[in-house]
Amino acid sequence: MNGRSGVIALAVLSLCSLALAEEREDRKFSDEKSFLVRSSEPFYIDVEVTAGEVIIEKGSSADSVTAVLDYTEGEFKPKIDFDEKRNRLLVKLTKRNWHSVNDKDDRNWSSVLVRLPSGAETFLDYRLKAGESELQLGGLRLKEVNISVWAGQLDVDFETPNLIPMDYLEINAKVGEAHLSNLGNARYKEASVDGGIGQLDVDFSGELEPDSKAWIDLDIGEATVVLPETVGVRLNVGGMFGFLSSKRISGSFFKRGRFYYSDDYDDVKTKSTFHITPGLGELRIEGK
Repeated sequence: MNGRSGVIALAVLSLCSLALAEEREDRKFSDEKSFLVRSSEPFYIDVEVTAGEVIIEKGSSADSVTAVLDYTEGEFKPKIDFDEKRNRLLVKLTKRNWHSVNDKDDRNWSSVLVRLPSGAETFLDYRLKAGESELQLGGLRLKEVNISVWAGQLDVDFETPNLIPMDYLEINAKVGEAHLSNLGNARYKEASVDGGIGQLDVDFSGELEPDSKAWIDLDIGEATVVLPETVGVRLNVGGMFGFLSSKRISGSFFKRGRFYYSDDYDDVKTKSTFHITPGLGELRIEGK
């Protein structure tokens, strides 16, 4: 082989190697793992995703948790780590090049499915930078829930009541749309909902705990807050920049001091308090 032929052969070999490498980089990969948790002890789960579609729901087992990750090799860095001693699971899917998340190429997207055990007292911490989230959290034993989404669409639903009272529920939706349904069924003692920029729909229907308290903080956009019909409601609407918002309150309320009260507040046993801080935009409050 003369020198010129050798150079050509090496060039062809390099191109073939590059093509194979690119093929490997673009290969879709699926990783599924299940673990048995100790349902007699608190179970902690942290889910952290950079970009993609995330579903978190009740599983079919009382003491088993399952995580399924679908992603493109080379674009994402996965981690599923169960610490048996601490009864703690970390599910993490990190985008290697964060600047390419907005690229329409599906290589930059992923999907995550987590099925939670129904028998363990669970502490859930969920964080997503960009994407779509669907959390069906009814019928579980959730003790504390923290949800934070930087950008995208967030859907949270407690279709059936939480099996135990929840100490604290925190939901933070920074940019995009958030639809929160049947939050009363979370059976929270205290809740905090922070809406950033975009649309926020919050429905507190369900089986609320007596003397529960919720804080709803709004920034910019359109918001609808549906108050529960099954409890006596005490409502405070105010804040430093409340005059910048358009507010509409429907329902039967009377005002006493700085609070609004549902007409049956003094007659019913179970009562709940809501503090709403309006932002810049339109706020609709729907009562009974």
